[in-house]
This record gives sequence, structure tokens and C-alpha cells, in this order.
Amino acid sequence: MRLMFIVPRRSGGGGAEKVIANLASGLADCHEVYLVSMWGPLGFPYPVSDRVNVIGLENKSGVWGAFDRLWRFLHLSHFTWLGRVKEYFDNQYRIKAVRRLKRELGIDCAVSFLSPANALNTATGTECPAIISIRSCMVGEYAPHEAREPAGKNTLIYSCQHADRIVSVSREAVNGLVESFGAGPEKIAVIYNPCDLERIKRLGDETPDDEAILRRMEEAGFVFISSGRITPKKGQWHLIHAFSQVQRRHPEALLVILGRIDNKKTESLLRRTIAEKQLEEHVLLAGFHENPFAYVSRGDTFVLSSFNEGFPNALVEAMALGLPVISTDCRSGPREILAPGTVCTEKTTGIDAAEYGILTPECSGDDRIDRPAERNEMLLAEAMLSLMENPELRKHYSKQSLERASHFGKEDFLAQWETLIRDAVQNGKNRSRGKSSIKGESK
Repeated sequence: MRLMFIVPRRSGGGGAEKVIANLASGLADCHEVYLVSMWGPLGFPYPVSDRVNVIGLENKSGVWGAFDRLWRFLHLSHFTWLGRVKEYFDNQYRIKAVRRLKRELGIDCAVSFLSPANALNTATGTECPAIISIRSCMVGEYAPHEAREPAGKNTLIYSCQHADRIVSVSREAVNGLVESFGAGPEKIAVIYNPCDLERIKRLGDETPDDEAILRRMEEAGFVFISSGRITPKKGQWHLIHAFSQVQRRHPEALLVILGRIDNKKTESLLRRTIAEKQLEEHVLLAGFHENPFAYVSRGDTFVLSSFNEGFPNALVEAMALGLPVISTDCRSGPREILAPGTVCTEKTTGIDAAEYGILTPECSGDDRIDRPAERNEMLLAEAMLSLMENPELRKHYSKQSLERASHFGKEDFLAQWETLIRDAVQNGKNRSRGKSSIKGESK
């Protein structure tokens, strides 16, 4: 089959890019695969097989290219209303370009990740089916921005209604797609993200690239580690509040937060919280690293403090390195990973020592700096202390982490996608035959 994968960007290093790199590369062993980027600088942040044909839509020619050059020459980006006009014309260019590519390349199925690419995929309908993948839980206060503002929500509704199939990364997220965005439940499949266990373990054995961070970790008596973009939905300020309670009892403890800064206000909030709690020597904002596993593998316990996820890759990756894990019981993914035998929509109100890790209640979102710790932060601190002070419990959950991570193998992931794509293509052919027979009967 000839398959097209569409992504909004080729830089940024987000979880969606990592998954689509694995998917496109894996399927390229048996199929002709094209990876189309809507915009952004050249260079993919994750390794892609040489068999994958990468196409960038930013390389415009003709009238479209002349318009872009004129835009930059006149510095028209300073005018907000003109920006909206340009975005409209850019969208028209992308629709025409992708529709042409689908036809010229004879694409059998087009798969897209993330809302802008999903909208483009469903707007360029040809004879090939469109499969969209929605990577987050799209309901709640900390849902992605496009799911909370009218234009983005309408676009998401359009994509859900016009896609041939929809892939969700968690069972809990399906409810929101059906109830809030008009997705037909019969269209939806749940495919969890993969975990490349061998690669993660290999990278975990490498030496970290920052000697100063490594030295701080080696000098600490116990290292809590968290990994995720610095952005409001990750709730890292609550983790700092909780850690301040831990550090009072154990001054030797260190908290390391890895992740790219996506939101300057959130970064400022974290730094001011650290200063207010006098934790400058005990909390380290370690930034983005090409190989975060070299740091995670040297931690003692992994903590996730999010309000909203889809399927938290960082949680499973830490488990693949044998770290015991603690996570807020947020929408969506952590409960399905750590307590798979439970009802994913029923959230804990206390400390839930689940089968594969510890779940604590989602925190409030209160970002005041000089307040006392709230109840759910205290529960998070209590869970952190329980693992720090109980080596046997830590050993138990380390073993459970390794066992659970093995359930998210790359082979199963590729097999599920292969089956889904083949079914979508076959259903598309059946519909085409049905239309042809109807036309024949009408003559």
C-alpha cells in the first residue's frame, strides 16, 4: 500500500512526532510511506527510516512562493488582521498541495496526527480514506487550546465527523470525543503508544551530556525525577509544593524536572515557587536534552503531576527503565497504565496504591506562590515519602514498572495500526463498489 502520514511540524520534539516517526518507519518496511509536514524548519526531531519519503509543504513555488516573499519583504506580520488573511491563504495552499499529492502519488490511506493535520487530512478528501489520530484528552480546563475555543472546536468537530476512522490513545479520551465533538463511536479505535524497550534501556545506559546535572544527582541522597514540557497542563508547580514537604523531612532529596520550555509564564512561576520555598539547591529545572533517558535512569522515583494527558509517554518510558512511579489520576492515561483493571473514569480521592504504580488526586491548579500546601499536594508528598522511606515498596514497584512497560511493545502497536489501515482501505473499496453498482442500476 501507499501510505501518507501528515504532521503539523517537523521540529519541537513532542510525543506525537516521536510516535509518528516510529509508526512511519515501522510500516515503511512493507509499504511505500510518505511523511508530509505542513510547515516548520527542515529536520525531524526523531530518527526516521531511510525508506520514508519526507515532503515539506513549506517549499512553495509560483504565486504562493511570491506571496510569501512579498510578505517577508514588507514585514506584514506586524499587522494582526493581515496575519489572519495570510493564514487563510496558507491553508488554501496546503489543501491544494495535499489533495494533489494524494492523487499524484496514488495514496491508499492518509493518516494524520494532531488537530491542524487532522483538519487538513479530512479537508482534502479524495478516494483514499482519512484516519485521524487525536493525541490528548480534549475535554476539561487543561485540554488543548483548540478544543476550548470556538473556531478550534468547530474544526475538531468537522474532523471527527468527516474522518473515516479515529484513533484515540486512551479509552477515557473516547468519551469526550463522542460526547463533545460528535465522533461516531463505531469509528473510534484505541491504540496505546508504543515503548521501544531496547532503545530506551540502551539510551539509559549512556552518560548524561551535562556534567553539572549529573554531579548534582550523584551527590543527592535520593532523586525524584519528572519529565515533560514546561507548560500549564503539566502542573509542575504543584510538584514543587509537594516536594517542599518532602524536603523538610529529608534535606538530602533532590527534584529534577526535565523538559523543553513551552510557556515562559509557567517557567517563571516554577522559578518563583522554587525561590519562595528556598529550594534553589534542591530543585533543578534541567531543560531539554536529546537523551533524557540518561538522566531518568539515574533517578530513584518518577513523578508526573499533570492535569491533562492523552497517553503519557514519559510515564511508561520511566517504567521501562525500572523506576517506581507516582502520577496524578488525571484525564487521561495514567489510570489505564497503572491500574488497568479499574474503571478509567473513576478518580481517586486519596492515595491509590495501584497494581503498577501510585495514583494521587489531581491538584487544584492554584498557582499562588506564598500559600500553604493544599490537601492533594500533601497526598502527593505522602506518596513520595512512602517510596523514599520504604525500600521494599520501591523494589516492588520497580519490578511492576518493568512488567507493565513490556505490555506496550512496538510490534503490537504496528500490528494494530496495520490492521486498522487495511480495514479502512477495504471499507473504502467496498463503498466505491457500492456507488458504482448504484450508478449502474440507475442507467
